[in-house]
Amino acid sequence: MAARAAAVLGFYLAAVVGATWPFVTTISSRLPSTGDPLQHLWVMRWYKQCLLEGRSPLVCPELQYPVGAPIGNFSPLHLQSALYLITSAISANDVLCFNLIWLFGLLFTGMGTYVLARYVLSDDGAAALAGLLAMLSGPVIFHSHFHLELIFVGGFPLFQLAWMRFVDRPSFGRMLASAAGFVLVATCAAYFMVFAIFPAVLYLAWKASGQPRKEVFSWLGHRLAWSSGFALICLPVLMVLFSGQIWNVMQGQAGIRPRAEFDMYGAPWWAYLVPVPGQVLQGMLPLDLYGASGTSGEGVAYLGVVALLLVARAWFGGARFRDSGFWWSSAAMLAVLSLGSTLKYGSIQIPMPAGWLRDWDLFVPFRLIRVPARFKLFVPVCTGIIAGAAWMQIRSRWSSRTKRGAGYVAITLLVVFDLAQVPFPSEPLPDLPRGYAWIRDREPGAAWVDVPQMNSANAHAINSRYTYWQSLHGGRTTAGYSGHQNRPFDDLLSWNSPFLDSRMVEASFPGPPEAERYDLVRMAEFRDYVWLYLTHHDLRFVVLHRWTDGFSGLHVDRVADLLDDAMCYDDGELAIFDRELMDPPQSAVVLESDDWGGYYLLPRDGFVRLATRSSVVETYNPDPIEPLVFAFEAKAIGGTRRVTLYDGPTALWHWDVSPDAYRLQVSPPFLLGAGLGTLRLESDGVVELDRLKRRFEGESRPASMVVRGICLRPSLPGEREQAGVIAGNRGAADTPRR
Repeated sequence: MAARAAAVLGFYLAAVVGATWPFVTTISSRLPSTGDPLQHLWVMRWYKQCLLEGRSPLVCPELQYPVGAPIGNFSPLHLQSALYLITSAISANDVLCFNLIWLFGLLFTGMGTYVLARYVLSDDGAAALAGLLAMLSGPVIFHSHFHLELIFVGGFPLFQLAWMRFVDRPSFGRMLASAAGFVLVATCAAYFMVFAIFPAVLYLAWKASGQPRKEVFSWLGHRLAWSSGFALICLPVLMVLFSGQIWNVMQGQAGIRPRAEFDMYGAPWWAYLVPVPGQVLQGMLPLDLYGASGTSGEGVAYLGVVALLLVARAWFGGARFRDSGFWWSSAAMLAVLSLGSTLKYGSIQIPMPAGWLRDWDLFVPFRLIRVPARFKLFVPVCTGIIAGAAWMQIRSRWSSRTKRGAGYVAITLLVVFDLAQVPFPSEPLPDLPRGYAWIRDREPGAAWVDVPQMNSANAHAINSRYTYWQSLHGGRTTAGYSGHQNRPFDDLLSWNSPFLDSRMVEASFPGPPEAERYDLVRMAEFRDYVWLYLTHHDLRFVVLHRWTDGFSGLHVDRVADLLDDAMCYDDGELAIFDRELMDPPQSAVVLESDDWGGYYLLPRDGFVRLATRSSVVETYNPDPIEPLVFAFEAKAIGGTRRVTLYDGPTALWHWDVSPDAYRLQVSPPFLLGAGLGTLRLESDGVVELDRLKRRFEGESRPASMVVRGICLRPSLPGEREQAGVIAGNRGAADTPRR
């Protein structure tokens, strides 16, 4: 048995080398890509650092500073990190360590499927073919470029095998084996833990349907009793494994993914039939259907021409094998779920089961899924078994052993030829810029903003580089790509950043104060706003990366010119600017800070932000004798709101904000103390957003208003003459006037 397994493993290794050539020749110097793999390396290095230093891994305070990066927002990578501990103990080369884990994942998928297929088909050759088809399938090979955890499909067939044996004949040993299998699936990928539930439940129902009618309920009751023991074993282990995600929920960060993203990431039905860009047969097609239809890589689901032909042969040839009906049903179920919330044909959209399950509030695990298309990763395991059964049918027609051997060699070569991506793309590991060492040598405790700045869920290669580099320089940075959005961080620092990537590509950015905007803030001069942003968030340096591959029109040099007098380092690759060399603002300026709700891009309203009962606005005022005016554009939620503007304990003014339309609310002129300070918008009521969850999905705090803009500006002469000037929190407090 061991010799056969070793032979199959060697066969799979040769197949991977051939299908991804020449990747093996650069296994110690190049990664499959420098996007998500760099983030994965940060996660694995973080776990190792915490283990060696005795730190809690729940939050990394140095990444996504000053909020910190919760590990629950990252792919857990449990099994992969355990393997990294082993490989990194042997070699300090992160590229080699990653690629060895990558190779293990592919071989694990093949061998796991082989073990299950051998149990079902009782044939080594057919089982080896099934494993090959799963290992090199379009979904697995595609994700091997980006998502390390998603190529560890091998845990699913091993769990399914243990579960089938447990359901067929429950015993304590089989219960432990199935629980261990499910935990293994969870350590491979969190997605797979949810996906594996569906074939498991289907198998239980399938076997129950085969029992005599009078015995069905007693049969089910017996299995369900045993299954409760299975759940009791798994639950505490899973709670430990996913303690990061549990911590997130306890801190008010919703783990539920937005419905809009779920709707976006379904696999088109034809993707199971159409080769992937980069494969031989796709190059022979007259049209790149993926590009023409705008299908993202998440939609890639190609099973391979051999798998498709053999599955068709099994269907029309009536192939019979162990629980064949279950495997057909399982493949169909997983494929249907991978289509997402709707089946699209032109302008026609047909609701699908995945969408129904997503809207079922009681099935919380399904609401954690962002990409239903990833159900496709389990489909090749099922179709591989069916294809193996079809091969056994074909082989039985050949009496000659030579003909059987030649046929098997031919069909496996065709599988590799069809599913290979040659040459397999790869990228070198980016070197750590020298400027980070310059900062760490001079100001080891300083924090900085990496520019261009991106939100925490932005998967751009620059953001992944920032993330990996942090594990090398160990400094405190606002950067960090976590996959799942860190909403408290983004709401505090990303969307209102003067260095946000989406703003830096605008032709007019940064524009004159009267035309410029920084999230909600209007009428602010760029340098003034930068100083307040850096000062309030305790960011000493601006680290400007001149590397802009993948960005067209990114105005790096324009930003550098505007901050030129604060430059303290420039090596052509990295320019660093020191906040302490910047002049304080020359005009009054504001910045939203604490106790605001989230940002939303609404179809009719544009980019808006929710105000809570009491929302804070940071200010800087250079001239305490200059009368100022505060203005905001908003509409109330749930009825008219009395909104009062406070300067400390002093109420400056109040408004009655209507819910029917956005209106500009302007205060009378008032005096504000010099230097840094805070204003506060306080509402007399708020609304829980449960009934508006589709519009404001993921919002956990009650809200009072939807705000579209705020500004603090000098008052006009006519405003002072008409309303007079209110004294702020400078001594005597005024009663708010209307």
